[in-house]
Amino acid sequence: MADGESRLRELLATLKMRRADAELTRLFPITTPHRTAILEAIERLLRVEVDDRRERRIERRLDDAHFLDRPSLETFDFAFQPTLDKKLVLDLAQLAWVDRHEDLVLVGKAGVGKSHLAKALCLIACKAERRVLYCTCADMMLDLHASLADNSLRRRLKRYTSPELLLIDDLGYDPLEQEDAREAQLLHKVLEARHGRTSTIVTSNPIGSSPGFAGEATVV
Repeated sequence: MADGESRLRELLATLKMRRADAELTRLFPITTPHRTAILEAIERLLRVEVDDRRERRIERRLDDAHFLDRPSLETFDFAFQPTLDKKLVLDLAQLAWVDRHEDLVLVGKAGVGKSHLAKALCLIACKAERRVLYCTCADMMLDLHASLADNSLRRRLKRYTSPELLLIDDLGYDPLEQEDAREAQLLHKVLEARHGRTSTIVTSNPIGSSPGFAGEATVV
């Protein structure tokens, strides 16, 4: 089978046009004049549809992630954070750690770019058509606390445990997270349900006053 016809059949399979795939040889037999050009034209047309569907899927992933903004890895200033291993970050952008269901912890003082970097990695995951959710730790805790009042904890937990990648931003930023034992219990429920099954990114401030990315980026 010629490469052009193989590519066309792959597109038909992607679009689930099984009947069209079955009829392709009958409608355009080998003896058809200009057959190669005809198939290439059909391929270009179907490619437009495939690309459009993919873009719409990605946009849905981005909307479902609930980002407050969409910072990219290209706009991250590595020169501003020389202690951060750029090679490690670029390796993380390949998402192999997500495939292995590993977790990522980003620790650093306020303003060093933890959230920017974490969101950028989540953005890459969305573009790879992964299911992603962004939330601050405080907002997640408020949501889960509210579920205790109306007995909807199981349903609301699923919101945080089901995405392939969850970003919990600003862990420990709210003093209540450190003082209320219920906070730790609810956070534990989320992390325990996700551990080894899906991936989680956590950003947090360091203990003490070390500059820059204290502990850098750690995959666990």
